[in-house]
Amino acid sequence: MPRIDKIAFSFRAIAGANLTGLQAVKLTGGSVTLAGTAVGDAIGVTCVPGTIAAGRPVSVLRDAEIVELAGSAGQAYFSVGGGTVGLTPTTGTKVGFAVEADRLVVCL
Repeated sequence: MPRIDKIAFSFRAIAGANLTGLQAVKLTGGSVTLAGTAVGDAIGVTCVPGTIAAGRPVSVLRDAEIVELAGSAGQAYFSVGGGTVGLTPTTGTKVGFAVEADRLVVCL
């Protein structure tokens, strides 16, 4: 399960949907919801152990490092719909870059 290692910049807002694990998110009506595939849609990522229920505050990471990622070193990661963070470069907002196979540098 991915977890936060370092945070340089984040903000907190109310979850507008249940959030779990590593997800790309956007703000909808002042609440944090899952990002879609449109470029510019994602404004950050959440990385929570377990689940954060809708209505609870959550940290949105914009400049951070996430470790224990099952990823690929040297790859850019994108918001690829439904809050999923993946390798598909043709859609979504670039959310970060994997500097090691298990370390994602989030930079939005």
